[in-house]
Amino acid sequence: MRRWRSLALRRGRWWLGASAAFSLPVAVGCGGDKSDQDDDGGTGGGSSGSFGKGGAGGSAVAGASAKAGAGTGGALTGGVGGAAGLGPSAGASGRADAGGGGSPNAGNGGSAGGGTSGAAGGTSSDPLPDGSREVEHVVNLVNAEAVAEVEGLLRGEPQAGLPAGAHEFYDYYLDEYDFLILIVDHTVDSAVAAAAFEPVYRPARASTGDNRPTDRRLTHGSERLMGVIGGQYSGSSPPLEHELSHFWAAHLDAMFGFGKDSEQSYESHWGMTSVHGQLGGFDETSMQCVVPVGAVPPNCTAESNGNFQYSFDPFYPYVNRTVDYAPLELYLMGLIPASDVPERFLLLEDSAFSQAALDSATNRLTLEASGTSDIVFSDILDFHGVRPLATEAEKHLTAAFIVVSAAPASDEVMATVAGWQETFGNYAPEIGVFHSFESRTGGRATLATRLGRRRTAADPEPNPPMPSACSLTEQDCPDGLACYGSMMHECSVPGTLPEGATCVQNVDCIPGYACPNSLKACAPYCDPFDATAEKACAACPNGYTQLVDDSDALVGGYCKL
Repeated sequence: MRRWRSLALRRGRWWLGASAAFSLPVAVGCGGDKSDQDDDGGTGGGSSGSFGKGGAGGSAVAGASAKAGAGTGGALTGGVGGAAGLGPSAGASGRADAGGGGSPNAGNGGSAGGGTSGAAGGTSSDPLPDGSREVEHVVNLVNAEAVAEVEGLLRGEPQAGLPAGAHEFYDYYLDEYDFLILIVDHTVDSAVAAAAFEPVYRPARASTGDNRPTDRRLTHGSERLMGVIGGQYSGSSPPLEHELSHFWAAHLDAMFGFGKDSEQSYESHWGMTSVHGQLGGFDETSMQCVVPVGAVPPNCTAESNGNFQYSFDPFYPYVNRTVDYAPLELYLMGLIPASDVPERFLLLEDSAFSQAALDSATNRLTLEASGTSDIVFSDILDFHGVRPLATEAEKHLTAAFIVVSAAPASDEVMATVAGWQETFGNYAPEIGVFHSFESRTGGRATLATRLGRRRTAADPEPNPPMPSACSLTEQDCPDGLACYGSMMHECSVPGTLPEGATCVQNVDCIPGYACPNSLKACAPYCDPFDATAEKACAACPNGYTQLVDDSDALVGGYCKL
């Protein structure tokens, strides 16, 4: 038997440590993936076709849109609009049809027809940045700042979403997506996560345990965006079903026992419980006693140390890529009523996943625990309240796939990510363990992932980017915003609570005030660097507390109350 080595969990995402045994499925060519967890599974061959240009369109009558013919060998990079027919006005902008299933850029407008010159053709989309392109409903944006942002997220650096990538996207596309999925075109050195979710707009919802509202829409240039996912290209499909579910879960109160074992925390995951969903947990129906063989709890015989040995089908406390969303996850999404959730979940007591052993002959996982206890679902409802069912509109979501790169992404990367997009949006079959969001919900919700049209001159201007940093004491954000933060400083919509008022998070307080975890009351920011400054920490009547970043460098302070 061999030990399963654990991954550390931080900030609600699963992390790849130096000793990680879990490997993501690897997509090979156009065929099957390596299968889940420790099984290698089969691989398929095949390579992507080249991305040919669209053929020239046929002649069109005056004022009509000329279509470009299909390109050869793959997606179009944009066909040339056909010449306008005879008539008094110019032809409208040409539109390139998809070649081989691809999604094209807009074609060039037709030339003026014979006779009197007329008005210009239809409005065309703004051109993408140099080196950028659309392929199969995925856009590659060449932007080094957006790349660095995703890399930082995957390395575990403090982040407040992915605003640079979002603003670059909204410069060229409409604000009509609930989620943005940004994939860098390479494997990230020193990454501690294969993918990571960051909320952008998530109101507080007591019934899901998420009591801290998040609103970063202004910093992302959107009025609609709910969240962003950052991922890396490694040839294997990223855990997008898992990451997207973090918008709704798992934020239930820690007192219930979710998200931990006897050694560590698995924040925002199900831990050593029988939830058995995308966010982890074991399958209770597979649970057996090691002694006596074949018995099930509570009929197990204790070891000499008083603990019990249990065996399970393989699972992780923080991810199960092969399963659909569990009833508890669907409930927190608002997709099923509370009556459809099991009455209780088992919790393994005093058990450490790092000590799990997998028998490769039987494919059974063995864990030691002092016993089990029940997490009663009605207790969760009594504490958090009942989660209302999602509205019909809330069940139908949208997402955009964006490849960000410092130089134009390769055809291989674009074809692979396009395949992920088609699968996640349920336009194409699953790829190994990677399924569509719709499939994982049991058809209860949908996620449209194909790009809509690009922004044109007729559309409203995109929102300008917010400053990448701001001063806590000078409060130098644009009008209507205030600067908040500890490790990171960002402009946000200000709160209304005055000094000393009870608060939940920084943005509850008026500009110039923080909501420290140690106080949960609004306290004024101060300047720890300049003792002569107007808001110097040295002038705080009751002393001050330093704010430091991950490297313990001093970045600010606040006065003690």
